[in-house]
Amino acid sequence: MTVELLNSTGNVMATTTTDAQGAYKFQNLEAGDYKVRVVKDGALADLVQTEDPDGTADNTSGVYTLKLEDPIHENINFGYVSNNTIEGSVYRDDSRNGSQNGNEPGYTGVTVQLLDKDGTVISTVTTDANGHYSFSNLPDGDYSIKVVKDGALTDTEQTEDPDGTKDNASEKDHSERGHPEEVRCELRLRSGLLDRR
Repeated sequence: MTVELLNSTGNVMATTTTDAQGAYKFQNLEAGDYKVRVVKDGALADLVQTEDPDGTADNTSGVYTLKLEDPIHENINFGYVSNNTIEGSVYRDDSRNGSQNGNEPGYTGVTVQLLDKDGTVISTVTTDANGHYSFSNLPDGDYSIKVVKDGALTDTEQTEDPDGTKDNASEKDHSERGHPEEVRCELRLRSGLLDRR
């Protein structure tokens, strides 16, 4: 990944690339004010920023001042994660055909759980007024979904299930942009270092 060093007026003073661990370094700098900016292209282009040194999630740090008595600034880190989403609906299948048609209403307030590859619940949401649920900004990995059958669902019969088993749970699902596909990358730029020495 490309990382740029900017001066106090925003001009690019130097450019480097991250190593295999995502680390980067700018060394032998003169005293002065600097910012660090990550070029969000290539593998980063479609990812969501999760960490920014100044908290703004704009791919650019705040200002760091290098001087004789303070010559090094470390851990100027930027984090990124795939914008993976798993979403769906819990609905009343009036037609009993196993798919949501036309005006078949959703169930509001149903608890839906997201489970990791080991079956551990890692997030819980409730369905909205239309029966829709969504788990977004997920790291790459294998997930499954479980609908908690209580409340309005207690005495209902399940007619649709993503894996066909009608057990209120899906098999492992791979999430990428709301589609059941495999996802693979979580990137983090780390160990940023500005060094005046």
